[in-house]
Amino acid sequence: MEILTSTQAVRQWRQAQSKQDKTIGLVPTMGNLHAGHLSLIALTQQHADCCIASVFVNPTQFGPTEDYEAYPRTWEADCHALRTAHVDAVFAPTGPEILYPSAPTEQVGLIPPHAAHGLCGAWRPSHFSGVLQVVNKLFNLIQPDYATFGEKDYQQLTLIRLMVRDFLLPIRILSSPVIREPSGLAMSSRNQRLSNQDRQIGAQLSQHLFQTRHAWLNGDLQTPSAQTEHCQTQLAHLNSVGFRMQYYEMRRADTLQTLDTRSPDTPSMPAQHLSSPHQDTIAVLAAGYLGETRLIDNILIQNASLI
Repeated sequence: MEILTSTQAVRQWRQAQSKQDKTIGLVPTMGNLHAGHLSLIALTQQHADCCIASVFVNPTQFGPTEDYEAYPRTWEADCHALRTAHVDAVFAPTGPEILYPSAPTEQVGLIPPHAAHGLCGAWRPSHFSGVLQVVNKLFNLIQPDYATFGEKDYQQLTLIRLMVRDFLLPIRILSSPVIREPSGLAMSSRNQRLSNQDRQIGAQLSQHLFQTRHAWLNGDLQTPSAQTEHCQTQLAHLNSVGFRMQYYEMRRADTLQTLDTRSPDTPSMPAQHLSSPHQDTIAVLAAGYLGETRLIDNILIQNASLI
């Protein structure tokens, strides 16, 4: 595994792969890797000749109340995991100045407004501009044929898909389903901050999401009023067991618009963007705090027969 720490080294590596007509798959990460990240690598390796991962804690996606310095850096363990997964190269900038040679800026006009409204965008207003900025930089630098992201961060995944579509980038976006702990808790680097009791409570988030999918498939949520009442009930239940919930919502999976909205200027994702959801897929999305730890999760309901 090659370790690349500068943009020049990445370009040289990319040119060497191009000379051999190899396709490139990118897995962007902030390190502190777990099984969810490794599933992204495995999926990438199914499609691309070479897999490169990035390990970079991106400062522009941290809000003013979020501690960038406290984000766990586990470089040695990450390298071991990447080598074991047979990653071909890792891009690990030695500092933010490698990707931000002038200075980090947050607003770069990359966000499609309709997909950023609400959900996490309402609670972390500068987060997605920072995410899309660094992903766009990685795309420009590495020029991958494929890029792979996890479905746990579903709003982020949707925004990246739309950025690729809107900026006509020749990149196919792959997505990997949520990887869960045996309890059902979605795997996340944040989970290590949870106490044993909080882990048990946290598992209830996924249980409620699965309950929502069952209710929809059972025909109980076919009207807007039933959907609204159901989501409010789920919020109340989760708050009663210890969560401080921020949202629990049902959205169109392809655009993240509300279920009663279909706007002509936000068409569904084109077919070439791999793993994109069908128009008749619903995303049920939730986020909230347990203690000081913010958890997010979602579940997809396919063939939902939306009008």
